[in-house]
Amino acid sequence: MARRVRSKDLETRSSRLRLPIRPKPYAAKLMRGVHLLYRRNKTAGPFMLRIVRGDEDWTERLGIADDYDEANGKDILTYWQAQDLARTRARIGKATGDDTIRARVEQYKADLENRGRDPKNAARVLTHLSDTLAGRTLTAPSLSDDLVAFREGLGEKVKPTTVDRITNAFKAALNFAADGDERITKRPWKAALKAISHGEEEPRNVILDDPDRRTLRGRRIGTARNLAC
Repeated sequence: MARRVRSKDLETRSSRLRLPIRPKPYAAKLMRGVHLLYRRNKTAGPFMLRIVRGDEDWTERLGIADDYDEANGKDILTYWQAQDLARTRARIGKATGDDTIRARVEQYKADLENRGRDPKNAARVLTHLSDTLAGRTLTAPSLSDDLVAFREGLGEKVKPTTVDRITNAFKAALNFAADGDERITKRPWKAALKAISHGEEEPRNVILDDPDRRTLRGRRIGTARNLAC
């Protein structure tokens, strides 16, 4: 495991809040060409990753510092959590627009349309995606938790069978993306988007053929006669 880098200015909440507010971020060098940045704001400041090595020069937002709220390891981070996430993101490399969850689902939806298949459920996934999840990549460390939260959020809005239709389409879209990208070696969505309806079917109306109607009518008449006796 890489040695963690200490920073007297950034590693605690109290030390960060003593820093002057300014547009220019404060920085901690994690390794050659890899820096963890923190911008001191009037509100909670963001942690960011800055990469400057070879032909690379890019910055990526990691999350909000736990300046005022307790860290959750996802979008609110301690200095140490931000540092670990920065190292992970530095190894993976820069995310492009085509790497985001939204882009992956849109690609799957377009593939369905090109093959003459129904894209409706893929479109439903896009409708229910939050901006945060839509911007995640398939290699994001918190993806499994994000997908579980997505599924549970659906359960509060639609029926279990509808949740399953949407999450099945979501899994198909993510599998479609993973099949074409050798960088994706783990598929946390298999467990995170598991079915919740347990095979239960929504009630539906059944249209009977004429012989079935006559049989059912005869049973009703016979039952009524027996009750009258």
